[in-house]
Amino acid sequence: MLISYTNLKPDEIKSAMSLNFGARMAEARELCGLRQIEAAPLFGFTNSSRLSKLESAEYGCLSYINPKVLATAVLHYGVSSDFLFGFSNYPQRDIKQARENQVKDLLSDLIADEIADIRRLVDAVNKLTELTQRFAEKTKEIQKSLDRFRELNPCFEDMPGSAKLDRLICQFRQDAKRSTVELAELRQSLQYPFSHPLRHDRRHQKTRTPTGL
Repeated sequence: MLISYTNLKPDEIKSAMSLNFGARMAEARELCGLRQIEAAPLFGFTNSSRLSKLESAEYGCLSYINPKVLATAVLHYGVSSDFLFGFSNYPQRDIKQARENQVKDLLSDLIADEIADIRRLVDAVNKLTELTQRFAEKTKEIQKSLDRFRELNPCFEDMPGSAKLDRLICQFRQDAKRSTVELAELRQSLQYPFSHPLRHDRRHQKTRTPTGL
């Protein structure tokens, strides 16, 4: 895990740079699909022990970070020096490409947020649809009960308020049916074309370790 340079004291920055450099050296090597024993000769090391020290998060010494090592890492791993020291989360040396991938990641995050909002809205609509369907079923039962009551009481039509009761129940049923249809249409319109996050080549993908910069 990288160390944030934010609020570090001057005497703490060197240690942080060394630790971040080691972590990013290991990450850059892994992005290239190389083992330490395979990458060591690129730096002129006869074995992997010196490279292992460079990558050690506990080594904390700048003595091995010389221009030759830095230039070799930049050239052979295809990453930027800002990435190696933890000033950037994007490996690319090509600034334009790094910016493009950064924009892609930002867009992916925005899309993910929008999808989450839409899913919450769909859940709410589904729940409301379920409640509306229950209401429609209840009004149907009430209508059946009223029809049965009318059959058992031939003088129902002459009762005070019977016509109003009949009219209100009919309106309730119509409203319930209309609401059910409208909610079904709304739910259908919310079927968002969920897409997979934008992907980059593994060598040029954004690392997710925060630097705090």
